Parts: sequence; C-alpha cells; structure tokens
Amino acid sequence: MHGPSINSAPGADVNTLVVRRADISDLQRIVRIENVSFPTPWSERSLREELLRPRAGYLVAQRGKAVVGYGGMWLCLDEAHIGTLAVDPSSRRCGIGEAVMFGLLRHALDRGARRVILEYRAGNEPAAGLYGKLGFMPNRLRPGYYADTGEDAVEALLGDLASPERQQHLRSLEYRWEQRYGAITFDWHEPHTGD
Repeated sequence: MHGPSINSAPGADVNTLVVRRADISDLQRIVRIENVSFPTPWSERSLREELLRPRAGYLVAQRGKAVVGYGGMWLCLDEAHIGTLAVDPSSRRCGIGEAVMFGLLRHALDRGARRVILEYRAGNEPAAGLYGKLGFMPNRLRPGYYADTGEDAVEALLGDLASPERQQHLRSLEYRWEQRYGAITFDWHEPHTGD
C-alpha cells in the first residue's frame, strides 16, 4: 500500500476514481461539500488555511472533472490525526468515503505516520462501521466534544499502520473496493494544476 498506483492520469476516465492531493484550485468544491455535510461547517477562510498548512494533508476524490469527496489530516511526528471526511450527497453510499480513507492512510504512511487517530460523532453508525472495517478501535469517549450539538465523540485509534498485517488488510479492502466500484488511482506526489 506504499505509494501511489500507476493507473491512468488523474481525471482522465469517469470510470476511474482518482484520490489526489487537494490544492487551492479545489477550494470552492471543498467548501460546497463542507456546507452540505456538517451542521457547523468550516468557513472558506479556515479551509483555505488548512489547504496551505505544511503539516496538513488534504486529499480529494475526483470522478471525471467532478470532486465528489475530500478528507484532511494533520501530521505530527509519527502520528496522523484525521480531522475531516465528507462526500457530496449525490455520491454517498458509493464507496467514496472509504476510498478517501484509503488515500489518507497511504499518504500518512508515506509521510512517516505509524499511528492514526480520529473522532466521530457517537451516533454516527456509518462512520463507526467504516472506521471499524479499516481497523480503527474505539479508544475513549469524549463527552460533549461537538460544540454545535453537544454530542459525544468516539476517539478511535489505528495503532499499527505500518505493520505488514495492517498493510495486507488494507490492500485486501482496496481490492474488494475495486471489484465492487471500479478502478481507483492515488496521486499526491505531483501538483494538480486544476481545470
């Protein structure tokens, strides 16, 4: 699972989902998805700052020319903290969130992370299912974590990202994803110039 695949060029084929590094040209598409995905969305200014932050890693999922999802993380030493994941409503339940997570985990590993942490709303069963499938284990409950609704958060940890067993598990999930949804390409080494 180390490094990007060598499939076709980003955005070249509508049947291929491309998970690539986000850049400032993606900002408006990310803002649109953010605004329809969260009760208290981040501002455009905050998202712009995140995209430009050196220790952050933001990826977008693109089908054809359409950005259909994104995710972001921060890296500190050997730990990645996934802070956001969202999918356009018209593309939900099509494996996009899982594909972005594959990309975030690959990108984290490439940047030296060995542990990955994230939080999700305690009542968000689809998130719990996805993160559990990937190998995240609930670590602790964080009462009232989400200030907008007062909901509790589940903090979940994947503590063995670099282990051969974890890498084999993730490769098998990617294979099953491709059998179900089609080709996927990962690309974050070359800058994306936008449309």
